[in-house]
Amino acid sequence: MVDVLKESIENKLKEYGLPKFEDLRPNIQEHLLKIQNVINDIVETRKKCIDIYKQSNINVNSVVERVRSFQQENSEKRNMSRQTIYNNREILETYILKYQEEVEKTDIFKQVAKEMEIKNSEISGLNKIILQMRDRDLDEQIYLNKIDQLERENKNLIDQIQKLNELSAINHMNLNELQQKIRIYEKNLAKKVTSISN
Repeated sequence: MVDVLKESIENKLKEYGLPKFEDLRPNIQEHLLKIQNVINDIVETRKKCIDIYKQSNINVNSVVERVRSFQQENSEKRNMSRQTIYNNREILETYILKYQEEVEKTDIFKQVAKEMEIKNSEISGLNKIILQMRDRDLDEQIYLNKIDQLERENKNLIDQIQKLNELSAINHMNLNELQQKIRIYEKNLAKKVTSISN
């Protein structure tokens, strides 16, 4: 038993980032063993209470079963059955159901369960919003990347157009020079043809 307690304490000390059990002074080790023993008792008591709570629902079946157990323990001759309840619905079943409602209104576990359900629903809604925001952010990043890529392509096209415009201007100048040379050549040719004809 002490070894199981010691192992449990050692695991918790490690988990909590505290010194190892064997590194502690003997009186601290002894206190920890007592504390762990008490904690184990409390945890066990809680488990038992939860089991008792789970078995203590107020409804027609559970009430009939408990009344029957009580009657058998006390050797009573008359036995109550579900049929007895249903045959006297207006009083017996109504009484049980109304009492059940009353108890459930003050049932702390059911209130906590409802609150947990509401919180879980809120958390689920927030998680959904977070996922939508993440998807939106991813879409936005994809669009930004696409815009960046298109801007780079656009800049490349503008650079190519500028180079083509420069080349076109050079070609236009060359064409003008050639046209001028052709005109001069044609004039010279026309002069030579005129001088040969005369």
